[in-house]
Amino acid sequence: KMAFRYLQNSYQDFALMIDERDGVIDLYAVNDTLEEKAFDYELQDVDDGSVICTGKACVQANSAKKLFSGKKEKYQAFIDIKWVEKEKEYHNHFVCDIKGIDINRYLERAKKLNLIADECLL
Repeated sequence: KMAFRYLQNSYQDFALMIDERDGVIDLYAVNDTLEEKAFDYELQDVDDGSVICTGKACVQANSAKKLFSGKKEKYQAFIDIKWVEKEKEYHNHFVCDIKGIDINRYLERAKKLNLIADECLL
């Protein structure tokens, strides 16, 4: 189920995703459709529930747009990327400093977002 969810997310024609570099996280909206997309978005730290940013945006057809850039606040932060388009809610996630992350910690946080079932926890 977990692998299916990851594949399903990777083939979306519209999605929000994060790029991490040099202590900075950048949030992008990528629109591979033939229509403009208008949506609300929110980044939230899964561990403490703090909201990193929120906003409203519009992305033209077949384009990408940077929505947010900010300093990474925590080592190995697990971030829920949520957006609402036409009253439907979507999610993606990102883990800062993924190299060297403890798999059990990752699975526990993924469970908080309902990315995996209980039987997948080690």
